[in-house]
Amino acid sequence: MLAAAICGSTSIAERRIVETGDVGKRFVSQVAGEWRWVARLRSWVLRRRGEWRRLMDARISILVITLGIMILARPQGLDVVRDLVDSANSYIRDPQGWWTEAAIRSYFRWGCFLAACVWSGLIAWYWPHLLTRARVSREEPAGFRWLRRLLGIGPLLAGTAAVMVTGWEHLRDVWIALCLFAGTTLVLAGFFVRRRALVERRLRLSWWVRPSGRLAPLLRRLGGRHDLSLTLGDEAFVGVTFAMSVAVLVLFSTPVVRTHFAVGVGAASIAFGAVGSVIALASFLLLILFGSRLPVVSVVLLLIVLFSATNDNHAVSPVPSQLVARRPTLDAAFAAWERRTPGGPVILVATAGGASRAAYWTAAVLRAFDDRTGGRFGRQVFAISSVSGGTLAATGYAAWLADQQVDGASCPYDPAARLAFDRAFVGADYLSPAIAGLLYPDLTQSTMPLPVFRDRASSLEEGWSIGWTDAVGQRRTGCAPQAGKLAADFLAIWESSLEAGGPWVPLVLANGTLVEDGKRVITAPIRVEPAVFEDSHDFVDLFGRSVSGATAILNSARFPLISPAATVPTPGGTLHLVDGGYFENGGLETLYDVARHIRATVGRSRPILIIEINNDDDAPGDPHSVDNLARYPNEMDPADSAATSLGVALPEASTLRVAAGVRSVVGALYGTRTSRGVLGAKRLSSLRAVGLTDTYRATFNLGPLLAGRKTAMSWSLSLSSRNAIDAALTRRPPSAAGRSGRPATRSEATVACQRAALNEIARALGADPGAPEAGCPLGSHDAQWVGVPLGLRGAAAQ
Repeated sequence: MLAAAICGSTSIAERRIVETGDVGKRFVSQVAGEWRWVARLRSWVLRRRGEWRRLMDARISILVITLGIMILARPQGLDVVRDLVDSANSYIRDPQGWWTEAAIRSYFRWGCFLAACVWSGLIAWYWPHLLTRARVSREEPAGFRWLRRLLGIGPLLAGTAAVMVTGWEHLRDVWIALCLFAGTTLVLAGFFVRRRALVERRLRLSWWVRPSGRLAPLLRRLGGRHDLSLTLGDEAFVGVTFAMSVAVLVLFSTPVVRTHFAVGVGAASIAFGAVGSVIALASFLLLILFGSRLPVVSVVLLLIVLFSATNDNHAVSPVPSQLVARRPTLDAAFAAWERRTPGGPVILVATAGGASRAAYWTAAVLRAFDDRTGGRFGRQVFAISSVSGGTLAATGYAAWLADQQVDGASCPYDPAARLAFDRAFVGADYLSPAIAGLLYPDLTQSTMPLPVFRDRASSLEEGWSIGWTDAVGQRRTGCAPQAGKLAADFLAIWESSLEAGGPWVPLVLANGTLVEDGKRVITAPIRVEPAVFEDSHDFVDLFGRSVSGATAILNSARFPLISPAATVPTPGGTLHLVDGGYFENGGLETLYDVARHIRATVGRSRPILIIEINNDDDAPGDPHSVDNLARYPNEMDPADSAATSLGVALPEASTLRVAAGVRSVVGALYGTRTSRGVLGAKRLSSLRAVGLTDTYRATFNLGPLLAGRKTAMSWSLSLSSRNAIDAALTRRPPSAAGRSGRPATRSEATVACQRAALNEIARALGADPGAPEAGCPLGSHDAQWVGVPLGLRGAAAQ
């Protein structure tokens, strides 16, 4: 019965379908009759069917501007504007600095940023008009015309919003820029509305509306169209925008010139200007392929995927070197260090990744030690294990120390010169060259079948090399470091230290990650032996040759998308190298290998001091950050550490369910980047429990200095963050916190303990850092986080 009923119902349904002819049309008619607003909506849509089709002519502009706004909404995107805002803050508060060289450079960058927004707006507004004129001769609908006008002011509106968001706390400092952007937006919008009257009547550019004599015939031959209504003005616009886009591409593909130009105009101008260049080049391609009826966007995406198999331009570049075969073992290097430093502890430093934020913080901590010890600290450090941005500072520190002697005599330590050098080198803008390489040569290279352009990694390496040379040029004394140091052989930095008996230069162990097996790849001036560095690869052995100092840094700092994965050719095939943070972002696993080997073999008689330079920017008041910073205190008995539990706080839960699968993959990788470093730090702080007797540790965390203010991990650090870092670890007068009349905050207490640790280590090295640091009660959570007391008071006499 049930089957019969079903069959009967089916027959009735089929009969009704046949009778009506179109059930869907009848249903829509019934609904439209019952709800009048549906009928009106349907009628409105049908009347504007042509307008919806016109949207296809604006799809390039809509897609590129939408994607740009989405990227700009991220912290890394906003950071391209943050540096401009902070520079305005510093100069407007200091009237005497309004006309300095640095201030004029800032004004120039602001002007380039405004010009880039106007350039992209004009292109986003005019190219849809040109595409629709090339397809049909009729006048465009009003709705489409207003859409184009909105696209035209879109970059200016996005730039204004970015300035307001990044400068929200100090809007009074950027009011001039906001007024300029608002005024330019109104002028541009007025031009869009009154363009025809202005061009044809006021300026009397009659040639602008004359029929095209070259472009239209060319397009007819390519596409076989006969309804083109292009003018000489359209022809001029196509030629100018295409020529300017190609010129900028060539400019950002020319070595040396690309770096100076990118730094001059700034990352914000490059990023916003690239929007217009991409729209112009993509729309030009769409224009010449109109007649082919190909799905242009789909074909281009398919070609990008296919060409990726043959156009790889990310290969690591070697440099000539005679030092590869002469690299010593860790034991031989330690023996060389002991001959130069007969007393004191073995100091090992681990510095975390995080682009310029980590680099500047690492340089500040190392400089603070040298300031308190008169430059002796660096000679006491045996090795530095580094990741990403920490590697930039560590390699720069080693290269600087290698040149601090003239005619065999050590140069006197100059704190002011050292600060100026760090500001010029580590604090330079390296984001602009990277953004320029990403958005111009690399983006173009992805559409070509064979490698033609050098990649954005070479732009970043070149930026570091030029930044080093520029910083050297600011010092006119005989103790200035050697220019071109980072463009030369990485191993040459340690040649005098390891072979010629010169002053000691700390070893730099730059940690990367091998894509194929996820293991560590260590780029180092010593042999990476499996007996010391467990389950890791030696980059020099893999590659078979040496690399420049800048390439060695990038081996550890390839965190996509700013830095692409490196292609490493080997006899057995091609391998790929990415950022060391994929494995562990603190550099602590490699440092633990070194400390364990020293304690078990060559360095049993000396105390070991492990210094952790942490790039975490969370505030100490955040429960999650509190647990991340938790460490076992120095001198803790192994039994106590076994009975002590370091808590783990749950992070903030996510309520967003869109694309959860994709976000889970990316989020887990990014979260692991930090969490494995935290785990390594906690384990290593329980020193005796992991077999490191007579070993001490001190942790220097960035978070308390920034007081909870988030800073994006990019290759440019805002001026306010740099100033805060420079001031935080300087020596303070005693009872400074007490004179303020209020109790110290958690951030102030943590920073005070970091300064106390600096002073204690300086005393252990035989220096006199001055009065004891106030504001760090022994036994407090802040003291335990940092590691105070360290127990090194007698180390100088050993």
